[in-house]
Amino acid sequence: MTMRQLQRADDHTNRIGGKPGPFLPSCSPCVLFLACVALIVSGCAALSRHPAAPAPADTAAHVMPEESIRTAPAEAYQHALVAMIAERNGDTKHAMEEYLAALAVDEQSVFLHTHVAELLLRQGQLQEAVTYAKRALSINPNHVPSLLLISSALAGIGRPEEAVGYLEAAVRADPGRLDLYYNLGLLYTNVKQFDRARATIRRAIERDPESPVGFYYLGRVESEAGDDRAAIKAYETARTLDIDFVHPTLALGELYEQRGQADKAIALYQSYLDQGGERQTAEVRNRLVQLHLRQKAPDKALAVLDAAVQEDPQDLEARLRRGLILIDLHEYDKAIQDITVVSNAHPNDHRLLGYLAALYEETKNFDRAMVLYERMTTLAPDNPEPLLRLGALYGHRKETARALSYVDRAARIDNQLADVYLVKGYIYIESEQYEAAAKALDAGIAVHPEHADLHFNLGTVYDKLNRFDDLVTQMAAVLKIDPKHANALNYLGYTYADRGVRLDEAVDLIKRALSIKPDEGAFVDSLGWAYYKLGRTGEALKELQRAIQLMPDDAVIQEHLGEVYLKSQRPDEAKAAWLKSLSLDPTNQKLRSRFEAAGFGAAPESPPGGAAGTPDMKPKTPAANGQKETAVSAQSPSGI
Repeated sequence: MTMRQLQRADDHTNRIGGKPGPFLPSCSPCVLFLACVALIVSGCAALSRHPAAPAPADTAAHVMPEESIRTAPAEAYQHALVAMIAERNGDTKHAMEEYLAALAVDEQSVFLHTHVAELLLRQGQLQEAVTYAKRALSINPNHVPSLLLISSALAGIGRPEEAVGYLEAAVRADPGRLDLYYNLGLLYTNVKQFDRARATIRRAIERDPESPVGFYYLGRVESEAGDDRAAIKAYETARTLDIDFVHPTLALGELYEQRGQADKAIALYQSYLDQGGERQTAEVRNRLVQLHLRQKAPDKALAVLDAAVQEDPQDLEARLRRGLILIDLHEYDKAIQDITVVSNAHPNDHRLLGYLAALYEETKNFDRAMVLYERMTTLAPDNPEPLLRLGALYGHRKETARALSYVDRAARIDNQLADVYLVKGYIYIESEQYEAAAKALDAGIAVHPEHADLHFNLGTVYDKLNRFDDLVTQMAAVLKIDPKHANALNYLGYTYADRGVRLDEAVDLIKRALSIKPDEGAFVDSLGWAYYKLGRTGEALKELQRAIQLMPDDAVIQEHLGEVYLKSQRPDEAKAAWLKSLSLDPTNQKLRSRFEAAGFGAAPESPPGGAAGTPDMKPKTPAANGQKETAVSAQSPSGI
């Protein structure tokens, strides 16, 4: 779930009946969450088919005994030392240059050939890595690190059968290294030689019967072979031998999940966490949280994360995950507390700032949101997103010149962004410069002809300009691009209904919108209004009463309801509904005149300063269920 599903704009300057206002680009905090977690906490990465194996013995080149006693030129030692320092500092390019310089002086060094091969392997130059490792083998045919490097590279380029031969040679060269058996067993598994894989892993277990690692790898082989019962037995043995060893727990839990035994997986993960101790628990906890969420039990997921944060208030991963769940539960203030802790720990992470700014927008703390977006522009000067957010926010405040200056800055970074045109159009809409808005959006469509939201916004502008045919053309373009664009379906349907034309088609369009968003109060209002225009008063009343339940403080729905009550000879209820509507929007002069013409007396005067109940700007983010929408209503620009 995102912070709030897309819905029509209910700002009275943008909204016409049940139609949504124009859309703006948005950024889901959920998306930002994923980006932040990936950046800060590696433990948030999803598990693969099997959890990562315990780190095998170092496959990098070691100085072999013959290397330690042979005499090499001093210049080779000097280059090698510089290369090792550069490698340790992460300067791979310099390290490679120095290793090659050393090799030019000392071509018979197994150490140097193998280190070059390892660097090439890390860089994805697999065939080149094989070449250098084979040179090392030509000097020492039993050099295990080189055998391992060749095997790894061959497997990486899709030649696992050849890789097997080199690993078998490594086992013969050093039969006491158990990690070689594990690697060979997994390689046999990859080529579907399950009997040989089992036999190889069992040879390692025979050498160390108390090793939980051996039984873990045996479980992996059995799982890949499709023998779940044998895999479960092996994983359970590994857990018995060492409960602190996390990999068997993860693998066993994943197997339970795949078998549809969520309860067993939950019990397993919780049991591991309850053991306590100084152990790696983040992955198990994350699995447990995900399972609770899939079981639609966010309270249980929160309990797991609450315990983690209570144990370690600086557990950033737990706070991020908890914040995401709190957002789904609309507990934005609590979410801000968690995200603030994470952001304070990483004050220069502009993505975290953007995430936090979006939350401040959701809680209507726009000044704070804007401060954070300004900080983002300093930390990430090449990122147009905070500039567009600031443009949208200043546009809502009707500070048009300042708003446009931010959009222009964003355009200088990337003038091909559809969001540049969307935000510029929105700013002009807010300042009621509709011709300028149409020009900006039309320019965007010239660059992005298949962008549904640009067409949608242009349609809303044509509505403001009373260009009915052009409005219909743009909404038709939206629906051609995205037949399930719920807001376009509703907008067009409501437009027909409000004009009293093509009423049967209006009902069909609105029903299609409701099939996508069945509990969208604005759409329900549109359907009720269409029924009213068709003279189906009973059905209209039923739908409008439901719309009021969904959106009790919506001035337009109250206005529509009053009309239906009046038509139904229920004047007292009509008067009450219209009074409620005027209290929500005292600037509605049309309804004020209608109120008096209906014989209800003088309408109440507008309070100084406008409507106290007029909704303020509030961010909305893309709808859930993977809908391909990157827009928000103009009345409520969201955080990018």
